[in-house]
Amino acid sequence: MNSRDPYLKLRRPPMPPEEELCCCEGKNPIMLVGNREYNPIGCLKCSGEVEPGALGFDEKLAEKVAFWGRLYRSIDYLWLESREYESWAARELSNPNSPPNKRGFQLQQELNRYRTCYYWWFQDIGEEQFKPLEKCPVCSEQLVLFRENLLCETCQIVMQGSQ
Repeated sequence: MNSRDPYLKLRRPPMPPEEELCCCEGKNPIMLVGNREYNPIGCLKCSGEVEPGALGFDEKLAEKVAFWGRLYRSIDYLWLESREYESWAARELSNPNSPPNKRGFQLQQELNRYRTCYYWWFQDIGEEQFKPLEKCPVCSEQLVLFRENLLCETCQIVMQGSQ
């Protein structure tokens, strides 16, 4: 496909590059990540995309995960627009009781039946004064370092640890 194709953004995407896929051995925990383009399920260990079929859930759950991914991405796109919707979208994405996060937490619980699942928590890491959270935004427990990320084991939330 030519990069000068004026319709490129309207075409179906190719499969993700191999380096973006999880190739870890075993059954590592997964994470539900809302700002991914198509498949919001990633590996907690390597961050690579996890093939949904490897988890073994049914079509009904696949539909729910796909719908939630589109909903979350829509709000994330509004935040990235950095204009009149940015503040509203940031509030929605960082509020544990907002519709996209409530649905995400419900899906996380459903995915936990197939493999331990963490929920990726939104933070505006582009801010000059970005400082990683120290406490969980849901239960206020102390976060623990896991690789470059921070985890709340109680709520099964994962987030960016540093820029």
